[in-house]
Amino acid sequence: MTLSSNKIRIKKETNECYKCKSTTCLHLIDQKYNIYICNRCKCRYIKKCHFCQKEIVPSLLSHIYLNDDVGSVCCIQCAEKYVSTCSSCGCQCKSSNVEYCDKCRAFYCKGDCFNHHYCNETIRHHSFKPIPLFHTRNGALIRQNQLKRGLFIGIELEVECGDESDRIANHLVNIFSNNGNNFYLKEDGSLNDGGFEIVTHPMHIERFMSMPWDDILKFLSKSGASSHSPSTCGLHVHFNNSYYRKPCSKRNPSKQFVTNRIKLVNFFNKNWKELSIISKREEFNYCHKNPKIKDIVCLNDRQDTWVEAKRNWSDYINGHLSCGRYQAVNTAGVHTTEIRLWRGTLSPISFKGLILLTHAIIKQCKNDKITKTSTIRDVINKMKKRDRDIVLEMIQSRDRRNKTSIINS
Repeated sequence: MTLSSNKIRIKKETNECYKCKSTTCLHLIDQKYNIYICNRCKCRYIKKCHFCQKEIVPSLLSHIYLNDDVGSVCCIQCAEKYVSTCSSCGCQCKSSNVEYCDKCRAFYCKGDCFNHHYCNETIRHHSFKPIPLFHTRNGALIRQNQLKRGLFIGIELEVECGDESDRIANHLVNIFSNNGNNFYLKEDGSLNDGGFEIVTHPMHIERFMSMPWDDILKFLSKSGASSHSPSTCGLHVHFNNSYYRKPCSKRNPSKQFVTNRIKLVNFFNKNWKELSIISKREEFNYCHKNPKIKDIVCLNDRQDTWVEAKRNWSDYINGHLSCGRYQAVNTAGVHTTEIRLWRGTLSPISFKGLILLTHAIIKQCKNDKITKTSTIRDVINKMKKRDRDIVLEMIQSRDRRNKTSIINS
């Protein structure tokens, strides 16, 4: 096996089982990549989707495990139709086994989770996940099943407030959240001195920037809250995975979707020095640098076939390999990808600049070629003048000592 220009080249003369390497009694399980499995391994490893009975190879295809007594699995396509996530315990359940709370706009497991949840809590439990409301450019609200195309972003801004958490949270929710349509507040176990994280619903960038962030951030600062000072606080940006795949390839995301994610990981890896300076983080325990793609492909010394190389390569970028979620680019989400690199901030210029820069990076990586990775300067040059001025001001304020090396690189 050789790696050249981000491509895997394998010479393979005969078909064999991708698990045990047997060449007898083979079944074709992936026609696109010519992947076979023998009778013995098929009985041991292959599972069927609980709903559509489609055969699932856990190491090759995206899937989820259902919260039932028999360990059922479900393909991603059926999960979007028939599976709901409990906002209390986080379990994946059949839609028939959950109940919907109109006030919370969230699903809960039937029984204890539904009976003991509290709708009047301002700061929700860390596992709370309401149904996402997508804010279009003109401010209209749509559900995920109505989403056709476009890039939508959402943020998690971690804030420490000490003993004033409840008072600050009540004011934020009552004045700025628009009855929970704009954002909600959640507990966060990584915060040391009380506080919460502000979680927005996914929004078009124009709608996101039109929110009163200046007023929100100034209120937090005047109230004694902090986000930049504590080393544990971060600003995490999510975006919808559907932006990186065409509607026609949704059932098999392994080509375009994985390629676009690889380009995003490569961008952060190759621009790590400049991006880490902009992030203003002193420690990277919660957002360490992603492993290189070639390192993931070669994790296993026994990877001497195209099938094994492709399996680890695809699994890592789809979030199924045990690299953890504490990476600069977290690919573990089924519906979203998360950028975790930025340190928290309550400065309006820094906040807006980081959001606009992240948005531009996501778009640039989609348009880049797999063989050429853009620089930060390339991304900034292609931004609108209004957005570019904000990003440049943010970089100058965050990197006064080394700004020349970043802006003019």
